[in-house]
Order: sequence, then C-alpha cells, then structure tokens
Amino acid sequence: MSSLYIHIPFCPRICPYCDFLKLYYFPDWGKRYCAKLVEEISALPGLFDTIYLGGGTPTCLELSDLSKVLSACQAHLKEGGEFSIEGNPESFSKRLCVQLSLNGINRVSIGAQSANPKTLLTLGRSHSFADVTHAIANLRQTGIKNINLDLMYALPSESGNEAKSDALEFATLPITHISAYSLILEENSVYGKMGVKEADEDSQAEQFQLIKQALEAHGLAQYEVSSFAKPGYECRHNLNYWEDGYYLALGIGGAGYDEKGHYKNKIGLLDYFAHGSVREYETEDKQDQFETFLLTNLRLVKGFAISEFIRRFGEEEWGKLEAKARKDIGLGLLCVEEGRVYCTEKGLMLLDSVLLDLF
Repeated sequence: MSSLYIHIPFCPRICPYCDFLKLYYFPDWGKRYCAKLVEEISALPGLFDTIYLGGGTPTCLELSDLSKVLSACQAHLKEGGEFSIEGNPESFSKRLCVQLSLNGINRVSIGAQSANPKTLLTLGRSHSFADVTHAIANLRQTGIKNINLDLMYALPSESGNEAKSDALEFATLPITHISAYSLILEENSVYGKMGVKEADEDSQAEQFQLIKQALEAHGLAQYEVSSFAKPGYECRHNLNYWEDGYYLALGIGGAGYDEKGHYKNKIGLLDYFAHGSVREYETEDKQDQFETFLLTNLRLVKGFAISEFIRRFGEEEWGKLEAKARKDIGLGLLCVEEGRVYCTEKGLMLLDSVLLDLF
C-alpha cells in the first residue's frame, strides 16, 4: 500500500455547488474526530509514499487538533514522500503555514477557483484573489513551494475570455500545479436542487482549450485530463489513483482500494467516534476491474503500458481490447505505439466516448 488518504469532513460553510461529504464544523466534533484519527493512524503498519488530507476543509480544524493528526501522519511518511493538505485561501495564515511546514507538509492544494470577484460570488466563496496571493506568499516563506491551485470554469454565465483570464492570472503566480475542473452540478448540491444548469458541452470544450493554451504557454503541461504541472511537480498521490494503484482511506466517507476491491468508509459521525473507519466494499467483477483500469489510466496523457494491461488481464483480453480500439484509432482519438495505449489530444476531450467504445 503506497498511499494514504484521510478525509476531514468539516467545513466552515457549505458551497452551493459542492456535493462532497461535508459537515458544518463544530470545535468539539473536530477535536473528537482528530483524536480518533490519531488513534487509527498510530496503529498503521509501515510507511507510505504519499499522504493526502482532503475534505471538506482540513484547514478549518483547530490548529492544535490538526497538528496532532499531521504529526501522527509524519511518522508514517517515507523519506522523500509527498505529504499534501488542501484548504481554502483565507485559512492559510502565517501561523498555520509555519505549523504545516514543521509537521512535514510539502504540498498544498488551495481551493482558489477563480480570480474574478463575480465568479467567486456565483460560487458562494468568501475569499478574494488577494487571499490567494497572500496564502501563496505565506506558504513559500515557510518553505512550502509545491502549490496547486484549483481552477473552476464553465459556469452558466461565464465567457471564454473570463475563463482564459482566470487561467492567466493563476499561471503567472509562483505555483507548480493547476487543476482545472468544469462546474458539475450534482443533484444533492444546493445549486442542483435549485435547478441551476451547467454550461453546454461546446462552451465547456471551448473554455478548456483556452485554459489549456494559457497554462501551457506558462510552462504548465497537461499530464491528466484536468491536471497541469511544471516539470517534476505532477501530483504523486493522484498519479497512484490514475495508475489504478492501491490506497488506504481513513475517516468517514473516505474512499479506498485494496486487494479486496474498492470501498467507502461508513458515514455516521457518532459511529466513527465509537468504531473508527468501517469499510463497505463495492461488489466488483472482472469487467468492473477492467473498466476501472481504463477509466483511470486513460485519463493520463501517457496512458498505460500494454505490458501492465497484459499482466493484469491477460493476452486474450488484450487482443479483445486491441480490436475494440481500432475504431478510435481510425478516428484519431487513440494511439497504440511504443508499447503504450493513450488518447490523443482530441481523444482526451472526448474521453467518455472513447471509454464507451472500449467497454
């Protein structure tokens, strides 16, 4: 097991577009939750190449509680490992950044979303772009220079020029990574329940191309459908996900993957206080495993090695996949060469269609 994910479900507010598992933060709940996490982390055997604290908003925790969780994690991180945390821009005070650095955090993901005040208002965010630049400055001053910014695009009223402007504003900052996500409105989000509509597919595609051009012009190369990085700063934790590697998950609602299959931890907070992380495995057969392998690996610009596919599924399945791939190779969506299978630039834009053909 090379990666550990820890889910922190608490948020100081609920964004109207968000459908992730989250709870309003109350200090007493946070303290009990962190105490249980420390207990679980301390009992883990071995070390991890990557550890990621996600949410929710991990940085909304009381600093003393968060520090205990980070310290417990640090004891299980391999030398040279990637140790990440995510949070909102306004939370990265100098005091927090110092503690993150002291506790071994070496990569931070900031939920910046946009540089445009109008867009931030639409998204229900309480921070400003100045908060983003201050957060970056505080992190860099404390030695944390591997910084990702989340960029959201394709809002219902957003223009292509506005999306491009956001990308340019972000790309010129001293950061190493940008994750660009189109606005997807799930039924359980506030906006989903209000009936707010997503931008149409053509608008999404146009905005993404403008963003891609802007980021690549500033040295941020696309290596995954939604991810751009400066050389050597690809997210190692997420690469393990996309390469269909195993990962352990702790905390309510955390999703993990091991030799038994994919699982989610039970959601109840009081149950977690009493019993810790309790896994509920999905029912998966060989076809599910095959589809998951393609769904994750073909998100990567580099795709996957044919030898790895054969190791996992056998020569016969590779022959079947190769036959299915001929259609999309002919359409210029897939490439099979130098021992690898990967999507072309056009294929990445039409990945859902490619996957349907291969399934």
